[in-house]
Amino acid sequence: MKRGLHYVDPSLMPADRTETDTAVVLSERQLEILTLVAEGLSNRQIADQLHISVNTARDHLSEILTRLDVGNRASAVASALRLGLVP
Repeated sequence: MKRGLHYVDPSLMPADRTETDTAVVLSERQLEILTLVAEGLSNRQIADQLHISVNTARDHLSEILTRLDVGNRASAVASALRLGLVP
């Protein structure tokens, strides 16, 4: 996988987003965390696997939810699958 930021075509985003919205941008770390969330790992398990604190894992997940414009982990995974961000 390429390092750096990953962009998602805004045309793939839900129809209720405004035309002024820009592409979703996720960092390499955020994609790692999103993939682990999709695998069903808890914040504690993510933190242990990535050697980060639980608070850091939680902060990354919060930012992912904001960037995907969703309210929970399940919606984040559904969006990630639909957008091709995770396998």
